[in-house]
Amino acid sequence: MKSKYDELTILGFFDTASLMLAVVVGVWEAGLFKDNMVLLYEIEAAVSAPPLFVLVILAKFRRGSSFTYTKFLLKGLTWATALLAGNLFTTGYGYIFSFVWPWGPFWFAFYFLSVGAIISAIKIMEYRLDVRKKEWERVQHPGQSQM
Repeated sequence: MKSKYDELTILGFFDTASLMLAVVVGVWEAGLFKDNMVLLYEIEAAVSAPPLFVLVILAKFRRGSSFTYTKFLLKGLTWATALLAGNLFTTGYGYIFSFVWPWGPFWFAFYFLSVGAIISAIKIMEYRLDVRKKEWERVQHPGQSQM
């Protein structure tokens, strides 16, 4: 049986590997964004559509499984936001030194607030998902005590 410490250690290594992959894919994405933007959007659509289709089917027919699947989708959305953030922060940092005084820091702050708003929205969705899952479990098992 794994202890909570072991679970958190595994989660920490998983998050570290995810961040490393985000950097690698972010470099690839930046090059693709510069060279072939249409191909980038086609890849994003091809990668995004099937998981959303699966979510709709799970939500309709397997409500319990859809909560776990949605949690993984939100983790993936956080990862995709990290890709976007890497490119935006790199650009914003370059703008700080490239533009005259108010505009460089303005764009960096704008990018920072944009990414912060997206991450905040994802965290709110994760919280709401946990609340909905607990409500659904309470309805499914009405006689059990809640902790």
